[in-house]
Amino acid sequence: MKLERIHESVLPFVAFVGSLVLAVYSGLLIGNGQYKMLGIIFGGGFGLGALLILRERVWFLIPLFWGLAGKIPLLPVPFSIRQLVVLFALGSFLVLKAFKIVRRKPATGIVDFWLLVMLSYLLTVFVRNPVGVESLGFDRVGGRPYFDIAVAVGAYWVLSRVVATPKEAFMLPIFTVCVSAFEFVLNVVANRFPSTTGVLKMVYSGISVPVVWGDAV
Repeated sequence: MKLERIHESVLPFVAFVGSLVLAVYSGLLIGNGQYKMLGIIFGGGFGLGALLILRERVWFLIPLFWGLAGKIPLLPVPFSIRQLVVLFALGSFLVLKAFKIVRRKPATGIVDFWLLVMLSYLLTVFVRNPVGVESLGFDRVGGRPYFDIAVAVGAYWVLSRVVATPKEAFMLPIFTVCVSAFEFVLNVVANRFPSTTGVLKMVYSGISVPVVWGDAV
């Protein structure tokens, strides 16, 4: 075998060994009931894989998962899937800009001006009435709307710096509907088979509680 072709054999071998070790470790976590650690591992793996595959198209994830407002209970974070995806896309985009992979600078328009005005006003409101977030350990609560606004601004900052190709613009609505159907399918299964609700809620919290019509009447 030529030396320059060694990496072609090494990479699949490393991937196979890594997958085998991950599978064994995941089995041990499941056996010990450590589902949160399992969620962290798979969440991190999904994020790294998405970044390596999408690269400068990581913005694609924001509209793709925007419809999923529920949480993943296995993850030890108080954020919804939508918020996690926006934070991940924002962080990834900042890294890509730091390495000059993304270079586009958007033109500033009237929308940016009004956004800055509204954010400045919200800042004055926050200074006059400071609040916090209960899930982060603050004494004062009520800061959830501020966090939601910050996430939305982050999504706007990323999306305003990309240009979708005609193919991406065509495929985006299709993929978005398919991802949103995930929540619909889980709700259908939970309502058709109420005994599965507890298990499904471990995967996704945005499942409506099945209604027993006899009890409702």
